[in-house]
Amino acid sequence: EYLEDRIRTMALQHLIKVEGVSKEEGENVANSLVLRVVSSRERVTHVEPRLLRWIQAQKKFSTSFAVGGNEHVQSENAKFSFPHRSKTILIFQRIGGIDVVVFVVY
Repeated sequence: EYLEDRIRTMALQHLIKVEGVSKEEGENVANSLVLRVVSSRERVTHVEPRLLRWIQAQKKFSTSFAVGGNEHVQSENAKFSFPHRSKTILIFQRIGGIDVVVFVVY
């Protein structure tokens, strides 16, 4: 809900300041925006050994990575993975009674 309110506020400000529309018309357009999370999945990404060697060579990350929960290893032959949440968020605008996709982020 916070994100949807923020998007509507930013759209209203843009419409009034940049596009020069009236406050009432801007509010109508801003209120027609709807944010929907259409996908939210817990995933685990596996890091291939070749990529891991490249990351370690860059010295941007620690050479110690979590493996299988709480273990930390530095072996080149170990398999590395990390959990994350993947989401797909769409913003729709209701135009003529039909929801039209205006923005997608994955």
